[in-house]
Amino acid sequence: MRLPILFAGAALLCAAGVNAQLVFIPDVQLRAWFNNTVPGSVNAGGFLDTSLPALAAVDSVEIDINWYPSDMTGIEYLIGLDYLKMMFPYGQGTASIPAFPPAVEQLWIETFGGTSLPAFPPNLLRLHLNALDSITQLPALPNGLDEVLLIGMGSLTEVPALPASLNFAQLEVLPQLTTPIVLPAGLDEVRLGEMPVAMFPAMPDGLRVLYLYSLYELTTFTDWPESLESFVLGNTGITSIGPFPNGLREIQFWTGIEEIVSFPDSLRTLRFDSWGGFNVWPECLPMLPDSMELLFWDVVVASQITCLPNIPANPDFVCVFCPMELCTVYNSTCPNDNGVVSGTVYRDLDGDGAEDAGEPPLPGTVISIDPGFMTSTDTDGRYSRAVANGTYTITATHPSPYFTGTLPTTHSAVLAAPGEIDSLNTFGAQFVPDVQDLIAELVVSPAPAARLHQHGVVELHELWHHDGRCQPFADLRSSTGIRVQQHCSRPGHWPNVDLGTSCAAGGRGALRFRAAFHSREHAVGYHLPPHRTGRSIGHG
Repeated sequence: MRLPILFAGAALLCAAGVNAQLVFIPDVQLRAWFNNTVPGSVNAGGFLDTSLPALAAVDSVEIDINWYPSDMTGIEYLIGLDYLKMMFPYGQGTASIPAFPPAVEQLWIETFGGTSLPAFPPNLLRLHLNALDSITQLPALPNGLDEVLLIGMGSLTEVPALPASLNFAQLEVLPQLTTPIVLPAGLDEVRLGEMPVAMFPAMPDGLRVLYLYSLYELTTFTDWPESLESFVLGNTGITSIGPFPNGLREIQFWTGIEEIVSFPDSLRTLRFDSWGGFNVWPECLPMLPDSMELLFWDVVVASQITCLPNIPANPDFVCVFCPMELCTVYNSTCPNDNGVVSGTVYRDLDGDGAEDAGEPPLPGTVISIDPGFMTSTDTDGRYSRAVANGTYTITATHPSPYFTGTLPTTHSAVLAAPGEIDSLNTFGAQFVPDVQDLIAELVVSPAPAARLHQHGVVELHELWHHDGRCQPFADLRSSTGIRVQQHCSRPGHWPNVDLGTSCAAGGRGALRFRAAFHSREHAVGYHLPPHRTGRSIGHG
């Protein structure tokens, strides 16, 4: 495959005895371009020597026509050219192209300001026209054309007949069409966007890939070719879609859709993209086929679709940025047959294995539902997990280093039918007694960075605090109570410290650390208030 280049044939090759065939080039800027491409090809009088072998050897050209008005007379004498891309200054002046080089197979024209185009080359395979706002009609498309892109043609009233050879068509931003589009039967991929819905074409048999976007007047679509394998939908008036044809392997939603009726059993990839905007997505998805390999959505979608109807059985299934949480009666109003194991975990302060008044819930507890499932408790100490039918053993552990176990040590759950719930699996978590936080006055030496106050109050929390935190942190506040720095975002910034006898009420002491805001070592002096008694351990 040839790659586009700006010029070819740097040397002037003249065969002895060949008479010059001169053509006048009226555009002074184009004369300079010719002489840059083939030195000496245009003489001082503005005449192009079309007999030069070096001129015929140029086979690929991308020309940025950054002047206006422009006249491209002479470009047709690049008789060996098979790739031509011309980019004109958008919305500036007038431009004309009297003729195209006869051997061109790939033709790109962008932001052309003229009102007409000459006949297309007979052997053209790929045609890309972008932002030709003044063109109202196009020449006939040649037989043998494989690919056509007509984008941003604001005055075009009719798409010329698409040849039977066509495999790819992208027709987009054609607001003035007055004649319906007819797609050829052999088309493999079509992308349609921003056109009057009355001009919308029927889908041909054999179509494999279909994009529909920026069709705001399009409110329904049922014209599914059975051959379709990939479908993309974005920015239309469609609110409900499906069922899809059997054989469809990939579905992408670029913007919101309120309802999806069902997915085909053949589906492999499903993507939801909000494209930077907030769109309405369905609260409930239909069942995901076991054939699925990839499910993807972004954070905007994740804020609306919070659970899955099922997990596909395919062992290669991957869920990217989406919850692996199944919909249940606990987390969704969506219809589902998912069984549920649920319960609570509380802090068993008196160690008797019974939940008493005043014993708080315990968030952050890891729940194992064996075989095959895990979850954790929320801020209220509750947990629930959708599971398949079967018999399970449930255990609970907490990441705190002071956690000693639970009463009872296990629960057993049996789910024999779809939709069954096994609840009341409650655990009392027990810890080493009399562990408390350290509240300290802060004195730092040497002084920290200038942006921080030297004096303030620091709360040193345990490495694994009983409220479920799993990271140490300290809040540094100025004497006015305004937070000026938060640091200690990972273990290692605060050493584990056993304050020992200094933890008596009113005790004083010091510990050393390297703060996140400064590379040097600092000292923190602490003072336990008189009301804090017993053994206190500061961690972080």
